[in-house]
Amino acid sequence: MSPLTNFPDPWPGGEWRARDILNLEMVSTRAVLSLAAKYRERYLRNFYELGVRALDWPTKDGDVLAYIIPAGQGRDESVAKLVGLLVEQGVEVYRMDRELHLTLAPTRGTVYNDEKDSPPEWPTGSYLIFLKQPYRTNVQALFEKQIYPDRISGGAPERPYDVAGWTLPMQMGVEALPVQSIRETEGERRLTLIREESDVRRDLSLKLKSDGGSPVQNPVARPVRLALYRSWTASMDEGWTRWLFDTFNVPYTSLRDADVRAGSLRAKFDVIVLPSMRMREIVEGRAKDTAPPELTGGITDAGVENLRRFVEDGGTLVCWDESTELAIKRFNLPVRNVLEGLKPSDFYCPGSVLRVEVDTAHPLARGLPRLADAYFVNSAAFEVADSARARVVARYAARKEDVLRSGWLLGAQYLAGRAALVETSLGKGRIVLFGFRPQHRGQTWGTFPFVFNAISE
Repeated sequence: MSPLTNFPDPWPGGEWRARDILNLEMVSTRAVLSLAAKYRERYLRNFYELGVRALDWPTKDGDVLAYIIPAGQGRDESVAKLVGLLVEQGVEVYRMDRELHLTLAPTRGTVYNDEKDSPPEWPTGSYLIFLKQPYRTNVQALFEKQIYPDRISGGAPERPYDVAGWTLPMQMGVEALPVQSIRETEGERRLTLIREESDVRRDLSLKLKSDGGSPVQNPVARPVRLALYRSWTASMDEGWTRWLFDTFNVPYTSLRDADVRAGSLRAKFDVIVLPSMRMREIVEGRAKDTAPPELTGGITDAGVENLRRFVEDGGTLVCWDESTELAIKRFNLPVRNVLEGLKPSDFYCPGSVLRVEVDTAHPLARGLPRLADAYFVNSAAFEVADSARARVVARYAARKEDVLRSGWLLGAQYLAGRAALVETSLGKGRIVLFGFRPQHRGQTWGTFPFVFNAISE
């Protein structure tokens, strides 16, 4: 192995022990602490001056001065979490204790949720985030739409290699609107600084933390015997799915490879969730020479047949992103991933917020708006061959110009109008296929309801 920019001192080989790993960690930790001690005054002064510079940032007419999170959105848990995250990061957020006259910036229809005319006054209980504060740039990074311009005039833009869009209100399904002017009526100015998430939870009459656990109420309406597949091939997406169920107090059982191979799944569970994993990882698992025998082998072909039998006997199988491949190909579903086989030079979306159009009459879309934002990481888009067996619940935006909301997307024409969420039947049961990741990194509160509806129905 030769030295690289990010790996300048490669290991030459030989014996490698746990002690060597600890030594690396200790060297890194001591280096950081030594720098902090040696240059402590410089770090503190720079931090202070950054804050002062943000407060003195020059503005002109038409610039965005603040963002408003309007009251009465009906997504109280998401609003509480969004405001709580901002406060946790040091951002100043205020609750409006009286109505204010606000003029929205003209970009509202392209950046945030449905465009609307400004009401004469914005209601009390709304939340204001001013840009004139020390963490100005953090607010902008979280609230603005990520756009990637051409670096060279007339030339091709440089492709990002990783997550390209992360606009937080979009991910969380919260309406957050840019404000370009604020006018107060006669009387005392009334704004209350939010100090922690519990302040918002009190405002919205939400449950507070009592025992150190999550205060969020279980949204699954009926008792469900839920299982989450947990491979011995570590899956980050499985971990985030566990986080989702734990945060929302949804009871579940971790389903291991041996459990799937053993069969009799329908007698034990009503719903099984397969997190985003490649079909080969699920079926074959870890190679035999990489771990003890009980941790290798995957679910095998026998496990695939047991999953099929589970659905045919009335169970629900929920798959998203990469795991949809297993259900589509091994169960002969009337669904095709139209992105399969496309070259990166034709289609590329490393992690962006995309627009989906939702069939709100479908039970899986209960509580969702007609237009929603979904997180897409080189994921999937479907074509349904038999509408009698498969129903489309959500589609990517019909016009290719409307598909991308924030981030980077090459090949929007391959997504436009294609199915993003499909429910298919198999025997007495059903399979729910998400083309996107509805719980991506615990940030996409706007699409969490799709998951809970899939479990509940």
